[in-house]
Amino acid sequence: TRTVGGPECGAAVLGLHLEGPFINVAKKGAHPEEHIADFGRGSTSLDATCAASSKALLDISTEEGVHDPTKGTENTSITTAESTPEEARVTSSECIPPISEVLRNTYGDVAIQDHVCIVTLAPEIPGASDAISELRGTGVVVSLGHSRSNLEVASHAITQGATMITHLFNAMSAFHHRDPGIVGLLALPETQKQIFYGVIVDGFHTHPAALQMAYATHASGCVLVTDAMAAMGLPAGTHSLGETTVEVHEDKRATVHGHPDVLAGSAATMDSCVRNFAKMVGLDKALVAATHNPAQLMGIDDTKGQLKPGFDADLVVLDDDCNIQATYIGGKLCFASESHAKTNFFAH
Repeated sequence: TRTVGGPECGAAVLGLHLEGPFINVAKKGAHPEEHIADFGRGSTSLDATCAASSKALLDISTEEGVHDPTKGTENTSITTAESTPEEARVTSSECIPPISEVLRNTYGDVAIQDHVCIVTLAPEIPGASDAISELRGTGVVVSLGHSRSNLEVASHAITQGATMITHLFNAMSAFHHRDPGIVGLLALPETQKQIFYGVIVDGFHTHPAALQMAYATHASGCVLVTDAMAAMGLPAGTHSLGETTVEVHEDKRATVHGHPDVLAGSAATMDSCVRNFAKMVGLDKALVAATHNPAQLMGIDDTKGQLKPGFDADLVVLDDDCNIQATYIGGKLCFASESHAKTNFFAH
């Protein structure tokens, strides 16, 4: 299981969502370009690697006795069949590693099997189709994002096993009436039932009109996400997002330092996203998008996402304004506001 128990009264980590590194550099957002990778299927970086490998092998074979016309003939007497330049030459096809090896070298066996639950990738990258199948075989949810994919490629990714769109509308080609791109998956009958989509309802990432259009098109696939990074809950100022310096503004908007128009994740909390979305679709529907729909996406809706007998007793108590009053984990009261009566719902 990917569920890792937290402290005695802490949340359980259901798994990691890894965005990248197999994304489109043209839609990298705040991701450092030097860490973006491909699957080793015909990219310029692969060609450079192969060329370097060929040169290295040729250099080695020269040292071992292959005739070098610039150095005379003194070494030709020890030339062997195993060290000829022809057999040392490396072709691009010989350099292409299996997708399973690429994923293992990138994420690690243990991470994929025990910790990672979602991977975001760009479906247009050569090799992505095989990667989707490989990841689904390990139980990982594959999400499409940071991409310039057209609708045809995105639809094929769904047939290979992708089931999610990462932060809809953001870091992807804009909707166009001749090719709606990844966004168009929400409206296609053959993909609509299989796709979930994350939306960041923080007031910055997506206009309310776009959110309402998406929800009206495919309500049952809507999943509220925060896209929050380490600065969530911290005061405005300069913070770190990995190796990237970010600025959290007074209005809680997070941007790349020196690039005020480039959003760098968010500093939003889930309760704030629920409050914002409730103003658009109603509280009951907003809560479903924050609970039941994500549980369905992760395949854990038999134990989480609803208040039903036999389900995990993990719940949040909200007041009429959607402010958190109490948190229960495993039926145990773990947080209570000063105004909330500290009565354990599960004591009896």
